[in-house]
Amino acid sequence: MKKISAILLSLILTIIASGFSTVDNAASNNLLGGNAVQTYSNEIGKYDGEETGEYLLQNGISGYFIVLPNNYTGVENTASQELLLMFYESTGVKLTVVNEKNYKGNSAIYLGNTEYKNQVDVTFNDEQLGESGFRILRKDKNIIIYGLTDTGTLYGTYAFLTDIINFEAFTQTYYYVDENVKEIKLKNYDVVDIPDIQVRLTQNQYLVNDKTLASRMRIVTTHDYFGAFGGKLFHNTFSSAKGEENLGVLPKATYQKDHNDWYADNGLTLCYTARGNAVEYEAMQEEVLKKLKDTIIKNPDYDRINFTHTDVQTWCTCPNCKAIIEDYGNANSVTIIHFMNDLRTRLDEWFEGDGAEYKRDVDLVFFAYHATNKPPVKFNETINSYEPIDETVELKDGVVPLFAESNNDYTHSYYESETKVYAENYKGWHALTDKIIMWAHVLNFSHKFTIFDNFSSSPENYKFYIENGTEALFEEGGYTGLPTAFHVLRTYLFSKLSWDCSADVNALINRFFKLYFRDAEQQMRAVFDAYRQLAVIQKDLGYGGERVIFHNATDPKYWPYRTLVQWYNLIDQALNEIEEIKLEDAILYNNLYDNITAERLAVIYPMLALWDEKFTDEELTKFRDQFYEDCTRLGHVNSETFYSNIGIKR
Repeated sequence: MKKISAILLSLILTIIASGFSTVDNAASNNLLGGNAVQTYSNEIGKYDGEETGEYLLQNGISGYFIVLPNNYTGVENTASQELLLMFYESTGVKLTVVNEKNYKGNSAIYLGNTEYKNQVDVTFNDEQLGESGFRILRKDKNIIIYGLTDTGTLYGTYAFLTDIINFEAFTQTYYYVDENVKEIKLKNYDVVDIPDIQVRLTQNQYLVNDKTLASRMRIVTTHDYFGAFGGKLFHNTFSSAKGEENLGVLPKATYQKDHNDWYADNGLTLCYTARGNAVEYEAMQEEVLKKLKDTIIKNPDYDRINFTHTDVQTWCTCPNCKAIIEDYGNANSVTIIHFMNDLRTRLDEWFEGDGAEYKRDVDLVFFAYHATNKPPVKFNETINSYEPIDETVELKDGVVPLFAESNNDYTHSYYESETKVYAENYKGWHALTDKIIMWAHVLNFSHKFTIFDNFSSSPENYKFYIENGTEALFEEGGYTGLPTAFHVLRTYLFSKLSWDCSADVNALINRFFKLYFRDAEQQMRAVFDAYRQLAVIQKDLGYGGERVIFHNATDPKYWPYRTLVQWYNLIDQALNEIEEIKLEDAILYNNLYDNITAERLAVIYPMLALWDEKFTDEELTKFRDQFYEDCTRLGHVNSETFYSNIGIKR
């Protein structure tokens, strides 16, 4: 491996002495995380308990079978196929998959809700595993992997693969397993693993387009979690967008002429009190309920249905709304809380009557967003906590807020003074309910080709979310192509730390660079560490504050010319480091090439957008060609308008 130049090495050695902010690590044999009621017997990937003296694989030979339930599900079958594939790629041994009724041996990996599992693990309460948790147990020479849900079984299978062959998933085309493994000892597994946050959500295109990758990272796409209502997933009360005038639950084009009181005095959102008109309020509730019942009947798989307001910062200021809002601490959210509680009551009455055959657990989700971030609560000095202003704003079971704080400064954690107002809002919502869905924002949406600094704040935020009743966490990131600006690392950390907020952040980052960049680890880590140093300076220069996710990042003071050139040269060295792999393994080479050049986009972009006058015509041509080629190959939009919008000359 080539040495990094002395100048660049000195740059690396000046990295911030304090390193990364992390939550306190739990003891290696105690994975409490945010689950104070559960003590784990084992930590996946770090198990150091006694071995059994038996082998899953010895001298390159295995006698093990993969056993599925007799009536296995599609997800359980996926778990078996993933185990089969990864084990083969790592060891060269192809295991056999059989139905339980066809297996009579005593050397098997049982997946899912098998009869054997039900016989062996009779005293364990499966309910505690929740939506994503899993159990791994050894009995004699057998291994049992299962969850309360099929998803839990699948996640347990991936965790088992991580433990035995170092499996990690990264992109649509690239994952890691140890190679040429000839021996795997059978461990005395007795594992319960329950995530700190039950569900981890994404809309990143590279995950949405590949649900296998999403599952491998134990992440769920928003379209698989939320149910569309009125033809839209979010902002679906009504839409004013061109071509969408008839979308939403209460489109103005359909209803406003006869029901103007349903809409706010500014026309930009609903009036959730119908301007104080009791008749119109009743009609509004009934119309939403009618469509809600129809959605529930037609979509038996919907567990959460969104009724979320338009994407505006304003709220209704009609006299009726204004008076109610003033009575509840000037919290606009009171009107939508009352509306959703009433809607829930009507839905429950239907479930107990005419809709009994359709009755199931369905959450009604609404936005705590923009104008409705503030909850109607008061602070009780005696108990040092928030409490509802009155019982009418306590959220009924099955009414869930989706807290989507886009105004926050995500370069700081919720424990810092810069984010106090947003943290207090979140704590207030927790006083109204024990079930919150968090919508976080994790990049600069105005300049997605620049690196965004939340690598220290996010690990702290996961702990905050866990402390404040977060059931699901949605991190909104990029929407096109294989992301740049170390966003794959960000997703990897999200996957690991929202599952276990006590995990060692620096150890995870080390593991990522080692497995994701392989021979180019040293150079790519140097770029990342140098950025972390620069990020501190960027904050001092003003990169931060309210709505940081739309901050003007294309300012030369944030991206010094010489620093960018140094990073570019490091990436060039990284590409040289993987050259020999091209002849040995073309597929691996192409994957590593993509992994590296995806990060090159975040370096070339500010070079071209801010410092093009510093380069010769020949250099500019080279950089532009590389940028255009990388954008095209990695799936980013590639058009004249696209380049014009991001400030790069074609």
